[in-house]
Amino acid sequence: METIEPVGCPICNGTTNKFIGKPSIPQKFVSYIRKEYKSFYCKECKYFFVSPDIDLTEKEWSNMYAEGYFCDSMTNWWKNKRFKERTRVLKLFKKFSSFNGLNFLEIGCGEGYMLIDVNKTELNTYGIDVSDNRVTEAKDNRINFEVGNLLEKNYESEFFDFVYMDSVLEHVPDPVKYMNEIKRILKKDGLLYLAVPNENALILKFRSLVFKLTGKKSEAASYKPFKHPYHINGFTKGSLLQLLKNNKFNVLKYRNYAGWYEFLKYEFMSKGFIKNALLLPVHIVAIPLRMQFYQDVICIKK
Repeated sequence: METIEPVGCPICNGTTNKFIGKPSIPQKFVSYIRKEYKSFYCKECKYFFVSPDIDLTEKEWSNMYAEGYFCDSMTNWWKNKRFKERTRVLKLFKKFSSFNGLNFLEIGCGEGYMLIDVNKTELNTYGIDVSDNRVTEAKDNRINFEVGNLLEKNYESEFFDFVYMDSVLEHVPDPVKYMNEIKRILKKDGLLYLAVPNENALILKFRSLVFKLTGKKSEAASYKPFKHPYHINGFTKGSLLQLLKNNKFNVLKYRNYAGWYEFLKYEFMSKGFIKNALLLPVHIVAIPLRMQFYQDVICIKK
C-alpha cells in the first residue's frame, strides 16, 4: 500500500489532511501532465486541494478553456437570471462606495457579460482572462481587456476600487497568490466580490453517495482538475472565510445560494432539464440546511 506523506494546507498550513485520490486525466490532456498529482482534504479549514502545484503553461490553460468550456446557448430564463445576479452585485458595490470615475476589474471574464454591464456605468472597465471568449458586444474599445494571467500582469498597486471574480478562484492553481495579488492592486477600502462553489453542498454529498453505491467511486470527487469544469480547488464556507481573513478582508455580506433552479438552464424536457428536475428535492432540502450549491461574498480591504 502506497504511503502518503502529510502535505501542508495552502490556506491554513494544517497538516491533518485526508488523501482522497489521484485525479483522472482525459486522454487529450495527457501530454500536459508532467507530475504525479494527488488530491487532499484539509480537516482543519475544510479546504480541498491538489498537490504538488499544477504547472501547466499559460497556453495549456488557455487550450483547456477554449475547447467547449462555455455554453453556446442559454434559455431566456437563465439569461435573465444571470443579468439579475450581475445587477445585484453592482447595486451592492454602489451601496458601499461611489461609482464616479472609479476603476473596476473583472478577473476571468468568460463571455464578457459583466464587462458589458459595467461599461454602461460611470466606472472605468478592465478585464483579464487566460483566453478570449468574449461575445461581440464585450469587445467594445472602451473596455480595457487583456488575455493573460493576473499574477503576471503586474497592475499598478492600489489601482482598482472594485474587483469582481465569479467562478474563478476554484480554477486557479495558486489561490493564495491570487488573493495576495488582489489585495495589492485593490485600494484601501476597495471592494471585492468573490463567488465559488460550496464543496459542502448537499447535492455534492448526494451525488458522491450515488457514485459510490453504483461502483463508480473514482467519479465521486466533486472537483476534477483536468476534467470539465476543471476545479482545482474546493472551498467550504470555513476555508473561504479563512482565506479572506488571512488577507485582511472584512466580509460585509456572505450568501449561500443556487442549485434549485439548475433545471431551468435547459430547454424544456431536454436531458439536462429532466436530470436536474429530478434532483430538485435535494436542492430544496439544502436551503434550510444552508448547504446550497454556491456561495459568494462582498468584502472590503482594510
